[in-house]
Amino acid sequence: MSRLGGVPRLWRSSAAAVLLSAAVAVTAACGGGGATATGSTEPVPPDRLSVTLAAAGAADFRLDLDCAVADRDACAGVLAAIGAAEEDEECVAAADDDGATMLVSGTIGGEQVRALLGRRTDCEVRAYDAAVTALGL
Repeated sequence: MSRLGGVPRLWRSSAAAVLLSAAVAVTAACGGGGATATGSTEPVPPDRLSVTLAAAGAADFRLDLDCAVADRDACAGVLAAIGAAEEDEECVAAADDDGATMLVSGTIGGEQVRALLGRRTDCEVRAYDAAVTALGL
């Protein structure tokens, strides 16, 4: 099984599909907000992401995003960055791996989202930097 940044390709492929559909849902402002799912009596959880940045020698920094309203663009940017990293096929070890990580978790359109970005490959560095930019940091 091929690996990219320590993540098995099989997991990345299924995760990419979930992230892509989540990004489309966020961009289109679909789902979330406590509405009921079609054909279900269970309420759909609100569209929210939690983004935790960690770096060696520094305290963790956490952002909680409300993706259906105020933070829609930031959520869409973070999800797009993760999706782009998932799609990259040719990645090489990054020269500037500083050990920083970004954990993204939450719920979009009733689906659980969880992704970990490091800075171990050039693909991860591009995705990490794009996500940080989307967050306005």
